[in-house]
Order: sequence, then C-alpha cells, then structure tokens
Amino acid sequence: LKGYLNSLHQIIICYQQLGNYKEAEKLTDLGFKKVPKESFFDLEKSYFYKSKGINDFHQKSYQNSINDFEMSLPELIKINDFTWASVAYFYRGFSYSKLGNEPKAISDYKRVDSIFNKYHFILPELRGNYEQLISYYKKKDNPKEELYYTNQLLKADSIISTDFKS
Repeated sequence: LKGYLNSLHQIIICYQQLGNYKEAEKLTDLGFKKVPKESFFDLEKSYFYKSKGINDFHQKSYQNSINDFEMSLPELIKINDFTWASVAYFYRGFSYSKLGNEPKAISDYKRVDSIFNKYHFILPELRGNYEQLISYYKKKDNPKEELYYTNQLLKADSIISTDFKS
C-alpha cells in the first residue's frame, strides 16, 4: 500500500508541475481516502497534505494552504525530508505574503534559505523564494540583506542549472 500511495503522490507532483491542479486535487482527495489511519502511514498522509497545500495555494485559498502545510511539516521535519519541507515552507511563506503577513512570510522564506545553506540543494520552483526576499529587503532599503539574497539566488541558479539541466 505504501508503494501505491507514494506512486499516487508522484503522479500528483507531475500534474502540479504541468499546472493541472484539478487533476492533482482529485488524486490528492483519493490519496486521503486510501491512506490508513494508523501512524505507520503518517508520512504518506503528510505528503498528501503538502500536495493539498500546493493545490490550495494555486486556487488562492491561502489560509487553507497554510493549514495544510501546518499538518504536513511535522512529519517532514521528523524524518528530515528537507526537500519537501523547503517546498512547504516556501508555499506557506508565499501564502502568508498573499494574506499580508510579511513577518511570517519572511520567516518561512529564511527557513528555505537555511535548508539551502545546509544541504546545497534547491528545486527550481523554489527560486522565487529568493526573488521574494530580494524584493522585501529592497523595499525595506536594506542593501546588505538584499545583496546577501541576490548572491544566494546566484548560487541557487548555479545549482539549478547543474542539477536540472533538462
């Protein structure tokens, strides 16, 4: 069953990358129905919450998106799944930003940066994390932080162009 649930999660990721959030939402709902209640499946459930958060974000349901990531993050952190945790922090931060809560947004964006610094890995969809931070510090007239995050973006671009050539 875990293999099936993980395959379902990977299909959801594909649909989301293609921008087909309706199909991703259908499969996310299916995943929630199929995942057993036992704690042995908490990780799989957290992946569906993460997927639901991304779907909700793209449907402009920002508070629901935040709530979904709140459900997802504890298990991702527990097993140190830094890749999906960084995605959750980015989208949760972006949701906070859309709701006008800049302090919480910046806090989450900085968590993505912290993960990037520690593991030297970033997904292409997280590039916007640095664009948000650069814009924020430019607006706050803080050239030191703006330069730091500009340099981080250059590092991220370098890693993205190496790790994600196609």
